[in-house]
Amino acid sequence: MSDLHALHGETVVLTGIHKSDEPENLILKNGGVPASFPLITVRESKSEDLQFIHRLNEYDWLIFTSQNGVNYFHQKMERNHLSATQITHPKIAAVGSETERALNRIGFAVRFTPTIFSADRLIVEFPQQADPNERCLFIRGSLAKRTITDGLTNVVDEWTVYETVTDTEKAQQLREFLKGKRNCTITFSSPSAVEVFVMDVLPYLSIENYTIAAIGHVTEEALLKAGLPVHVKPDHYTMRSMIEKIVQMKGDSK
Repeated sequence: MSDLHALHGETVVLTGIHKSDEPENLILKNGGVPASFPLITVRESKSEDLQFIHRLNEYDWLIFTSQNGVNYFHQKMERNHLSATQITHPKIAAVGSETERALNRIGFAVRFTPTIFSADRLIVEFPQQADPNERCLFIRGSLAKRTITDGLTNVVDEWTVYETVTDTEKAQQLREFLKGKRNCTITFSSPSAVEVFVMDVLPYLSIENYTIAAIGHVTEEALLKAGLPVHVKPDHYTMRSMIEKIVQMKGDSK
């Protein structure tokens, strides 16, 4: 059976925040049915803006680990009439190709990206790029761990530019959607979504009916810790790679 039909009869549930139409389009292209139920949502945090927005050129590095961080950082730039051409001193570090592309779109060139798209890999490779005396500003979400802040010998300040909150309504909708459903793959792209799923969705399901897919080893660890299997995990930590891996697995099983 051709790849274009690898997902025929399969529903692929996306539990992460919608960032582009690419995952849904890939699922449709391969004969599947996409279903989006973002279990978390984000909103801008402004409480620390005055502390950092006009001091960006005092830092040697700005570190970004997500598209959300880039997007909310850009909103703050625009609100304060700043452009990338005015933020000339700091070099830019980004975790992940999608984060890098988001930075490119707003005018920043990325100097460093770790070979594996994770914060724990960044702290291993970053010292090869940066002097230990260089000051860093980590542009983060409210649930970001202290892996970068505690793992680098550099001085690292943290600027929380967005908050992550549970979408309980979507969790309830997902419970109803999954009742009795088979031929279904549930995808996870963050430990936060896993936590909501385990608390608000899993108690109502027989999980053996589903295929579980995860982006990244941190998300995988969260699923395994909750007692859930991980059937699919791509080598590259992107949504596109995860959908392609699902397509490959389902195609091979037909």
